[in-house]
Amino acid sequence: MSKSLVGLRGMIFIVGIALFGISVMCNFLLYSSFSDDILYKSTYSSMGIAFDITKLCMAFSIGLCFYALRAYIFAVIAASFWVLLTVISIISAFGFMAVVNNAMESAALVSSTIFKSTEAALDSVQIRLNGLSQYADSTLATQAQRKVDSLSTQLETFKQSTAKNSAGSSAGSIVSRVGDCTGGGYYVKTYCPRINNIESQIVAQKVIVDGHRAYLGALSVKESRLSEMSSLNISNANITSHIHPMFIGLAALFKTSANQMKYYFLIVSSILCELLGSFSLVLFSRLGVLDDYAPYTSNLVSEPAKPVTPVTHSVPEDKSSNDKKVSDEEEIPDHFLKKTTEQALKRGDISCNQDDISNYLDATFNVQPESEVINGWMKEWFVNHPST
Repeated sequence: MSKSLVGLRGMIFIVGIALFGISVMCNFLLYSSFSDDILYKSTYSSMGIAFDITKLCMAFSIGLCFYALRAYIFAVIAASFWVLLTVISIISAFGFMAVVNNAMESAALVSSTIFKSTEAALDSVQIRLNGLSQYADSTLATQAQRKVDSLSTQLETFKQSTAKNSAGSSAGSIVSRVGDCTGGGYYVKTYCPRINNIESQIVAQKVIVDGHRAYLGALSVKESRLSEMSSLNISNANITSHIHPMFIGLAALFKTSANQMKYYFLIVSSILCELLGSFSLVLFSRLGVLDDYAPYTSNLVSEPAKPVTPVTHSVPEDKSSNDKKVSDEEEIPDHFLKKTTEQALKRGDISCNQDDISNYLDATFNVQPESEVINGWMKEWFVNHPST
């Protein structure tokens, strides 16, 4: 394997392991957030990790069952499990990023100017309510209002009653004699003390009534502020001060809301993390196959294969008992020779007969499989390619 290919394989392995680790960590953190109980948290976390590891095993099992074992049913089952577990992992990654983003946006919203001003207004209303708490009882307010009405009627009746002079004779109504109870004189000294007493009682009861009205007004303002506060949440599409500027910019570019753009970004990131992680590790394992055949494929990689002319090829006299001209240290697997032969047949470099195949392998790899082996390859080739 060339140095550049070795370097590429190494980078693919690092990327695959990193993405797989991120996927496992997302599953672990999200599943562990489902409960505060240590036993439940451990169970959920183990489930998430097991799902991710099984997903990777299923990815490798697909190729193993399909190509090596020819067990197509098991390959389909493995592929189904891989798809299902990948979907779960994507949801887990999306959920984890959504939870983290939600915490960040909630903190940003709490520290925003609009939230602080609304919170300050709510605190001010609460202070006013605390000061009016003695007037919160509506029953007392109702009783006070009744007393005010009764005392007002009593006062008006008294004022309209007949005043008596010092001789005991009628002298018109009291109100016409005392006016606003200022100054001196017989009538003021006689009737105004009672008038002032009734009016003071009315004032005392009105304080309770007015205090209760003020309390109800402050309570209404508080409810309004609470409603404003409840609307200040990260799900409100009209509030964007807490959202990352990148999402706001992308939303303006694509003519959508910042919240929608945020979720698009999170789901695409989740999909890429999961699929690229599995693909990178599977690609790494496939590139590793070249290591096993590097001594035999260097000439195939460096230059295209040339057609082999079916001519008589001299066989060395000191060949081994199994008709292979290879050293004890180097033995090419039969399945690799078979695969190479099939590729040559597909390209039309050779014909499907024993001499052509034997000469081709001898010229390419300096090896000659047994006749029975080549015959088996030829039979399988004709079965799979009846028109050849």
